[in-house]
Amino acid sequence: MFVLSLVFASTPFLLAQCPTEIYFTTQTEIDNFQISYPGCTDISGDVVINGVDVNNLNGLIGLRSIGGYLAIFENPILSNLSGLDSLVSVGGLEIVSNDLLADLSPLAKLISVGDNYLVYTNPALVSLGDTGQLAHIGGRLSISVNPMLNNIDALQNLVSVGGEMEIVGTALNSLTSLQKLNSLGGSLGISSNDSLTNMDGLENLSSIKGYLSIGGNNNLSSLEGLHNISSVDWGLYIQTNNKLTQLTGLDQIDSIGGECLIYNTKLINLTGLGGLKQIGYDLEIEFNNNLTSLSGLDSLRTVGHDIKIAQNNTLENLNGLSSLKSVRNDFEISYNPNLTATTGLENLVSVGGN
Repeated sequence: MFVLSLVFASTPFLLAQCPTEIYFTTQTEIDNFQISYPGCTDISGDVVINGVDVNNLNGLIGLRSIGGYLAIFENPILSNLSGLDSLVSVGGLEIVSNDLLADLSPLAKLISVGDNYLVYTNPALVSLGDTGQLAHIGGRLSISVNPMLNNIDALQNLVSVGGEMEIVGTALNSLTSLQKLNSLGGSLGISSNDSLTNMDGLENLSSIKGYLSIGGNNNLSSLEGLHNISSVDWGLYIQTNNKLTQLTGLDQIDSIGGECLIYNTKLINLTGLGGLKQIGYDLEIEFNNNLTSLSGLDSLRTVGHDIKIAQNNTLENLNGLSSLKSVRNDFEISYNPNLTATTGLENLVSVGGN
């Protein structure tokens, strides 16, 4: 009787054994997980799921934490993540190239991602989930080339992203699910989202630690939502947004640490950059066929490297540069057929150090 009680006393310890990390390549391996590692709830290393016959993750029910990355990639017949419903934290998340995966709802209990959160090239993905508790991402947030994705409500409680954030190639028509986000440790890139009409949802961001890039959003008509950003550490890139006619929403930006590139837009002027006083590197304004004026740059005083104003077919004057005092290197004005005078540069006293 004493021996039997010792056996039962040790059973919970045996049931709690887990692998340090695990790589699943078949459905059978997933189905047998609880047999091979009974009672396992926490894995300290990576969990990788990559198999041509993987169709469900039910064998992982009860798994609560993964210390390394959870990588789910190239599973051609996996349509959902049921089985990961108990998962609370992961060291990193990569969900990549799963042809039939439609939503990430079973990750609704996820509270933290220690490093990167990467969801890209999932052609059938429609939703990250309707609800979510995720508050912190330690590294980069990338939601890219998921052409059917129209719902990111799972990020509605997201407060901080430690690295850059990019949202590229989705069907999103709104970013309002990001309205609690107030801390971004790197760049912000919003591009090739053809249903997106504005930047509402990003109001709590006050600075961009890297670059701010807004490009190729064919129905974007307003940058409202970015109106509390006061500084951009690296560069500002506004390009190929075919319905964007003004930059209202960038009014609080007073400095850009790197370059400012405004390229191939439908802008008629640069109204919205009225608070910008200095650009650390280049200012390039090119191929903007509706641009008639540089009005909006009226507060700009210094450019740390070059200015290039070229191939703007309707540009008539440079009056918006009336406060410009110095350009450290070259100032190039070329191939602007309707620009007949350089009035507006009366206060420019230094170009190339001269």
